[in-house]
Amino acid sequence: MKKSVLNIVVVAFVALFSVSVSSVNAQSLPEFLYNTYEENGVVTSKEICKLNSFDNTHKRHILYEYTYTDNGMLKSRKASYWNEKRNAWEHSAIILYSYNELLNDVTLEYAEWNDSKNDFDSPIERAVYQLSNEQLISSYTLYEKDNSEINWSIKEHFSLDTHFIAYNMQ
Repeated sequence: MKKSVLNIVVVAFVALFSVSVSSVNAQSLPEFLYNTYEENGVVTSKEICKLNSFDNTHKRHILYEYTYTDNGMLKSRKASYWNEKRNAWEHSAIILYSYNELLNDVTLEYAEWNDSKNDFDSPIERAVYQLSNEQLISSYTLYEKDNSEINWSIKEHFSLDTHFIAYNMQ
């Protein structure tokens, strides 16, 4: 009897704590509006605006622009942030996607915008997702450029198996 009462008290305490944390987090999170633009049923861009709930106004925040390969696979996702002073979008970063059917993998390369070059720098991070025959992720390797900015080194590696997940951090 004592043990079941103690269990009920512990469960009630955990539930109360969870609700308290959830309400604090919900109040502190900004609200966003999402505008998705499509051409021929394909998403070409997505604009995210911050909503001011006090006066029901919104401010531009992030713009994602998407490009696709000829066969409809995602080719790039470019992120830009709104500059209120200049009243314009400013490029921030791009993720380039490539697909290797022979190796059955997907590669993502991340590059940042360089204002002085008015272009994106060469990629500084690369993630390779190896897919299983069922098209599920079987491994993930994250690479980063070394100090020479020529060679790639492994930063993280995950192998997923039906029996275990192996994690290797360099």
